[in-house]
Amino acid sequence: MASSTSGNTHAIIVAVAEDDQGLVLEGVKWDLPLINEELYLRTTETLHVITDLDYRARDDRTQVLPSTLRRIETAIRNVGEALRPGDVCYVYTGHAIASLDRTAFMPLPNRERLHGAMLSSWLRDATRSGGTMIAIADVCHSTAFLGMPVIYDLNNDGSIYCTRSGGREADFVQGQVVVVSATEYNQFARTIRIQKGGDEEYHGFFTWVLFNYLKGKSRQVDVEKLLLYLRQECAKHPQKPRPQVSATTGGLLRLPLGRTST
Repeated sequence: MASSTSGNTHAIIVAVAEDDQGLVLEGVKWDLPLINEELYLRTTETLHVITDLDYRARDDRTQVLPSTLRRIETAIRNVGEALRPGDVCYVYTGHAIASLDRTAFMPLPNRERLHGAMLSSWLRDATRSGGTMIAIADVCHSTAFLGMPVIYDLNNDGSIYCTRSGGREADFVQGQVVVVSATEYNQFARTIRIQKGGDEEYHGFFTWVLFNYLKGKSRQVDVEKLLLYLRQECAKHPQKPRPQVSATTGGLLRLPLGRTST
């Protein structure tokens, strides 16, 4: 099964730089403009950037909003009201996640918390009339964060298969939610330093690997090849984070992750 993009494409970026200890994660500062540009090239509708950073939109189709629960819920709900079969919405989340008893949340300003179960519920509700929500989660404990009922994995020969995670599938939903995530339940997402000429940048390791892979790829990306590449590249890191693909449904073959054809 392939997720088609015959309709409109939307995007929501949730980029929270400050963690629950008050530390600012440098990777978020560098990833945000990168993700903004990449998702802008993949969308036809307004791109919502929800962040705690002092960030300015670089075009007239990007709207920057403060990182509050209400803003996140409203952005997803509004997209869901517009989403129809053939439509796609990309939802990027990074990076600050804490973990409690195999659950995970994103700390927001003013002591708010975006719990993964809450975000997962909003994404599922948004697809009730059709369409696909593709969540890209460069966060710690990211498989636990969104908790999809179907997890895709690889056999020793590199072929893909899916298993049930035990999570409940949504009822009466015409669309689907797909999550491409940085880590397994008990792993931390990693930040890397990139040398560019005489300058240094810091990026989420998973974000950097993923979008480097997608450069030059056609619109529909093979899920098996994508997961194999992410696993192989991330295994080169000393901490060996293990990316995951999970979803509300099985039978996923391709995802519209490449740039929009021109």
